[in-house]
Amino acid sequence: MKQLGRLGLSALIGVVVASIYFLFEHGLHHALHFVWFDLVDTDEQRLWVPVICIVLTIVYFGTMHALDPQNEHRESHGLGETSKVSAANISKILVIGFLSLLAGASLGPEAVLVPACIMSGVFIGKLFLPGTDHDTKALGVVGFVALFTAFFSSFFVGVISLLLVKRQFKTRIEPTLIVYAITAAVTSYLTLKILENPSYVQLPDHSWSLNISTLFLLSILLGAGYAIVYLLDIAHTASQYVTRYLTDKAWWLHALVTGGVLSMLYLLGGNLVEFTGNLAIIPMFHQASALGLVGLVWIMVVKLLAISWSRAGGFRGGLIFPMIFVASIVVAIIHLYAPALNPIYGLIATIVGMFVADRKVKALI
Repeated sequence: MKQLGRLGLSALIGVVVASIYFLFEHGLHHALHFVWFDLVDTDEQRLWVPVICIVLTIVYFGTMHALDPQNEHRESHGLGETSKVSAANISKILVIGFLSLLAGASLGPEAVLVPACIMSGVFIGKLFLPGTDHDTKALGVVGFVALFTAFFSSFFVGVISLLLVKRQFKTRIEPTLIVYAITAAVTSYLTLKILENPSYVQLPDHSWSLNISTLFLLSILLGAGYAIVYLLDIAHTASQYVTRYLTDKAWWLHALVTGGVLSMLYLLGGNLVEFTGNLAIIPMFHQASALGLVGLVWIMVVKLLAISWSRAGGFRGGLIFPMIFVASIVVAIIHLYAPALNPIYGLIATIVGMFVADRKVKALI
């Protein structure tokens, strides 16, 4: 009976987390579109990009200064950090993260939604299982799995994300935890199906054929993913060198400089480098042949600079999803010369290379 109750809570967490993801993602998507494209079509009128970016960055830093002044100069690390579990703190994380991404930060929502959803799982556990810290911590992990199921609209990816939990949170994966995670992944997946929500990352059509030449190309992409993480680390170090002079300045001056530099990068790189990058993957593949090798490399370099500057400048968000876009650029470059390559295979190989490099560099998580 006790285990059945925890299964029920895991199912509830799956529904709650999927709902948080859906509301956050849809709210952010519509807000970005309204501000950046409906009020002013920044795709066509590019000189409005600095105006909107700087104004929204001031709003973000002003809100951060009011709600969380102790962390206004701190970088967003890994998959986000949890704090004292309460409804107020969950709301604060979501509001600050929402404004950061709305301001145009070239970061992903995972470092916002991961702590919010983990805390939601723990909050539900404390609400129904008071005094059982081990079980409430497990339900926090369940919240993490439910979120990654929602991100990719994939039950399989959600369950596999337990490996990230083991690395990031040093949590022992027990059989009961796997059962709770599977339960939450199922309810999260079904909830999103009911809400008819698409996956966060979408890729072009592909073929699943595999041969020797494909394996050779995948080995190249594995090495490319490894190298990209080192390039990211170099760009981040350079950005930190600049932003360290802003830490003792007024929050509004910090906002002006951070938003100004980010907007200049967006002007240099074009609309494909803006924001997280998930919605730019398909357009980037469509434009790859027109952009050519030089154009794709340029977009990749500017995107890496924008990601590094966003992180060092104090925006809230993660690096995994924007780096998936960078990985997609590398795959698109190979695709120019090997159009038969399955981009899913290529993306997996590139991301594996990134995570292998990150074991040394520790730039992503």
